[in-house]
Amino acid sequence: MLTITHTHADGTTLAGSRKGDGVWEICKANGWAFSRHVGIYLRQSRDKDANRARINRTADALRDAGHDVTVNIDNTPRTTAEREADRAERADRRADRYAERAGKAAAESSARRAAADAISDHMPFGEPIKIGHHSERKHRRAFEKIHAHTQKSWEAADKARELSHRAEAVGHNLAHRQDPRVTMRRIERLEVERRKLERDYGERAASKVARLTEEIEHWRAELGKLAESGEFVPWGPEHFRKGDLVNVRGVWYPVVRVNRKSVSVPPLIGLGQPNGADGQPWSWTDTVPWDDLGGRRRDGMQLDTPNGEAWPVDLARKVARWEDLARWIDRDGHDDASRREAQHVRWAQRIAHGLDLGAARSEVEAFQPHPDDTDTRRALAAAYVDIFDRLTAGELVPDIRASLPAMPEVEPAWTMPEGEPERLHVRDVQPGDIVAGWWDRGFAGMGERLLRGFCGPVAEVIPHDGPDYSGERFIGWWAVILADGTRREFKPWQPLAVHRAELPASPTEPESMPEPAAEAAEPVNAPGPVTEPETVVEVQPETTAVERWERLVASCIADTNKRNQKARTQRMSIARRRVCGVPDDYVGADFTDRHPGAYEEKAAAYLAAYAALLAADGAERTHPAEPEPTPDVAPPPAVVTEPKAAPVAPLDVFADLLAARRRAA
Repeated sequence: MLTITHTHADGTTLAGSRKGDGVWEICKANGWAFSRHVGIYLRQSRDKDANRARINRTADALRDAGHDVTVNIDNTPRTTAEREADRAERADRRADRYAERAGKAAAESSARRAAADAISDHMPFGEPIKIGHHSERKHRRAFEKIHAHTQKSWEAADKARELSHRAEAVGHNLAHRQDPRVTMRRIERLEVERRKLERDYGERAASKVARLTEEIEHWRAELGKLAESGEFVPWGPEHFRKGDLVNVRGVWYPVVRVNRKSVSVPPLIGLGQPNGADGQPWSWTDTVPWDDLGGRRRDGMQLDTPNGEAWPVDLARKVARWEDLARWIDRDGHDDASRREAQHVRWAQRIAHGLDLGAARSEVEAFQPHPDDTDTRRALAAAYVDIFDRLTAGELVPDIRASLPAMPEVEPAWTMPEGEPERLHVRDVQPGDIVAGWWDRGFAGMGERLLRGFCGPVAEVIPHDGPDYSGERFIGWWAVILADGTRREFKPWQPLAVHRAELPASPTEPESMPEPAAEAAEPVNAPGPVTEPETVVEVQPETTAVERWERLVASCIADTNKRNQKARTQRMSIARRRVCGVPDDYVGADFTDRHPGAYEEKAAAYLAAYAALLAADGAERTHPAEPEPTPDVAPPPAVVTEPKAAPVAPLDVFADLLAARRRAA
């Protein structure tokens, strides 16, 4: 039993068909379509009257093929509000489907890339295929798998990118439909269509005319709501008169005539010029509808919106000019003149805020006012333009600073502290510190230089691991996130220029410290009773297990005896695997998650297992910087031997040096 149903909400659909019954072939020949979400349907049939001719033709063809067909048609229209609400809901569902599929494709891409990396991690970097060796076939298959996984990863990444763009396009399309200027043009189009129906068909099109009238009233009500809230007020003939200047797509044109639905201006190809190339006035005019107008100038004042506040045209010209000059902030020109102009643009901002000419861009952005503070932003743009003009005229920077007028008061989000910054490794940076740049060695012979492209207060420091594909050691990356959201990754030994954050005073510390008594200068461990508890200095506790394990790992990395370093590295790897409950020859870096304890407990267990291996193997450290594995384990005899367990890759050992630093983050 086949049923053809038509409603304004669902359109024309066909139900009751099964795969292989021949229904789809007949429907396809009659212009029907198929969708996994809808089934067999007629395109563009929603919110329209039924196409009876096509429906009857399809039903007759199906009956001739021996099918029992029932047709149900309901042409009751929906209101415009119901249609728009349903349209928005369907757009949201479609965007969610695209986003979900994009997430699956991205996950597949990551999994494929991880699979390729897992295979390549077991291959020494640059090792060739040994022709004729028993490993040749396995080596070639590994390369084929790597190539296949990588290719699939790229394809999945492209698919994820395309689906993400589709999801964004759905949102953009819905936002465009709800744009008030688009609504004004839609109302104009619907009115034209209604007049045509009334003129050509009269009473025969009464139902369609009523439907169009209801839709026009709906969109006019939406514009009325925006006007009442002040979000959007359309221009009208009451806002213009002959001689005004109107903004049409960024160009100002004189108004020649004010019409009921538009204004007449000189030809748009003239870009606002009253005369043509021959110096004679233009022989024709162009009309611009209200929805294409972006402002009005009259009597030296500019009005951006009908319900806005007028402001001086001279100030508006400076603001518009600075918006054009601001394109040089992030890039240099292609010749000397443009490069000099870009330099003057950057200098103008720094001079206006009293900064050094070499200050980073983030220092300048700290002085930018809130987006809602329109007056301050306009005043700053005018000040930038004035300083830029003085620089372009050849005036010296000290003279400009000396005669600089009062600038708008702007409270910066942060300022760079005075004095020289400390040189710290990225792993030693703490939230609250202010980064002044990072040190870069550059090419050979260039020397070390301070790069200022990454500056600002630190919000978060995140360590994460990443293997070096040479297979020799484990290298960690540290991500530094600034307060403005800027993120940059560094190697753990990368030196940064940092101003330390000022630590708040302890709540138990008195405001003014008294002069220490003579007996307070004695050593802490000196004999004799302590009479005043307030002057007791607490003895620092012993180093924690994490610090001892970290020193053990660091001393192993710095060991110059390669044979001894290899033995210690393998011993540490076996200790970690035994604590985590995996075989000694287990290959992989995920086994550390199997130990449920905190890292402090892990480090203590690692040290105990390492000490047990030392005692079992009869080995002693030879590097003087290696600490005691545990406080109560005596050093064994001075013999260095290879561990009895199977050799394992040392890539996971050095992860502890990074994991111990996560506490600071």
